[in-house]
Amino acid sequence: MHYLSEVRIGRAKQLLTESDQEISSICFEVGFSSLATFYRIFKKHVGIPPNTYRSTYNKT
Repeated sequence: MHYLSEVRIGRAKQLLTESDQEISSICFEVGFSSLATFYRIFKKHVGIPPNTYRSTYNKT
């Protein structure tokens, strides 16, 4: 389960920095079933929420 979360978060990080997709779309695209779970796990693994990550590391 931990490995799967790592893979999903890695893909979400890539999409957050390389696309303009909505965070909710990214959440479901990488395989999370709820936005709240995505935010919680993303913050646990990365240390910051997805919206902060996007504004800090956005490459577009």
